[in-house]
Amino acid sequence: MPTRGEGFMITSNSNRWGLVLAGGEGTRLKSFTKRIAGYELPKQFCPVLSSKPLLRETLDRAARLISPNRTLISVNRKHRGYYSPMLHGAPQLLIEEPLNRGTAPAILHALVRLWDLAPSAIVGLFPSDHYIGDEARFASYADSAFDIAADSNAVILLGAEAKGPEQSYGWIEPETSLTSAEQRLFSVRRFVEKPSARLANELWRGGALWNTLVLVARLSTLLEMFIRATPRLYRSFGNTRALLGTVLEAEVLTRLYHELPTSGFSEVILQQNAAKLMVMPLRGVEWCDLGQPGRVMQVVRQMGVPPPWAVA
Repeated sequence: MPTRGEGFMITSNSNRWGLVLAGGEGTRLKSFTKRIAGYELPKQFCPVLSSKPLLRETLDRAARLISPNRTLISVNRKHRGYYSPMLHGAPQLLIEEPLNRGTAPAILHALVRLWDLAPSAIVGLFPSDHYIGDEARFASYADSAFDIAADSNAVILLGAEAKGPEQSYGWIEPETSLTSAEQRLFSVRRFVEKPSARLANELWRGGALWNTLVLVARLSTLLEMFIRATPRLYRSFGNTRALLGTVLEAEVLTRLYHELPTSGFSEVILQQNAAKLMVMPLRGVEWCDLGQPGRVMQVVRQMGVPPPWAVA
């Protein structure tokens, strides 16, 4: 049966799965979250832009497209005091990491678990620290990405229209010009993570897009990207797979994570698999990664209704 989600109609699809990333430390915003909540906490558990924590806003965003009982949430075990009350009784599936080792291990850990649940899954990846100006319009783009991924092996990144030569974002340079408003999908010439000032300016002037890290792809395609880019990391999780879900799981994962280097999904996987990527520009959708206090304040200033802490 179709489900209506605040102005946007979605359809039930058992192959659609979501993965929400919520394991980061949010170090740069801790002094800011203390101002909001009265104590320091990772930003994903803080009501930064509304009365809802960013994680809850992200789960609501994913629920426009995916059933909550097919939504995995990657969290850091040491944050249990924050996420347990928030997610109590919720149907989402928790993927608990013993340590924060970056987005590459977090995503791979969740994908390996998902393979046992639904090997034919089409996965949507949603970081939990974003501002989206038009949720319904954003959902329509993500819905199109799911439909395209269902019929192809493409990895579809949602790219935000750049507002300036930002060096702390990843950049996606399309293979062809974005001049056609009718075209929704473009192949990728290159993916650049955190460029120099000179290169960021070149990418911005050339019409490149910001990487939102929201992407949609077949589970099998994502795992192939890990095998190609970082076979050692893939084997590390493959070696523990038989023990996941057993009484030895916590011990095995803790030992594994203590041995893993920190690695980012964008740098290690996307940048090395640019030929596999497609990009869908988010035309007319304001987007911001809320990783810095200045970005938060910029969003607050442009919001029609500021969050409660900004009014007080």
